[in-house]
Amino acid sequence: MFRRFLFSSLIALGACKTSRDVVRDKDVYVDPTNVKTVENEPLPNRQSESLEALKRELAISQGELENLRNNSQRERESLSAKISDQEKEIQRLNEENARIKDALAAARAEEEEKESRKSTSASLWDAAKKELRAGRVKDAVVSLQEFNKLYPKDPHAFHALILLGMSQYRLQDYQDAAVTFNQAIDKYPKKSDISMAWFGQGAS
Repeated sequence: MFRRFLFSSLIALGACKTSRDVVRDKDVYVDPTNVKTVENEPLPNRQSESLEALKRELAISQGELENLRNNSQRERESLSAKISDQEKEIQRLNEENARIKDALAAARAEEEEKESRKSTSASLWDAAKKELRAGRVKDAVVSLQEFNKLYPKDPHAFHALILLGMSQYRLQDYQDAAVTFNQAIDKYPKKSDISMAWFGQGAS
């Protein structure tokens, strides 16, 4: 009988648990003095800190990206300026080359003209002398007049005037002969054989 009473008492005592014992049975962390579950608490601070860290990293990345863009823009501008300078230099060199080519072409043309004049003046001078030796005085006068007109600075110009005056004198064209001898005296007063011109002038 007593044993049955004791067993019943133990069972009754087991049914009456304190709030702390209830908490242990639920295996839920609560405040023993103020029973509230953790689910009702706000987000932990470490999540907020992680979010702020991500924001800082994003700001740093954006700053680096902006710096890269600025550097790239400056490099493009610098490269563009260099290209522009090189194009100007190329244009200047092309213009200089064109000027040199033109100068060379002009010098070559002038040299060829001089050579042509030499050849033509020599042939005309030889033709006049041949005509005089052949007795074709009128033809010689024409050749000598053309020679003096085309080549007044030729080395044979003085003698061409003397021969022209003598040829005109032979044709009894004394007035033209005197004019020709006067031209020789005026243009070549210091020639060693200028006396021929003075003689021809006196005879005309």
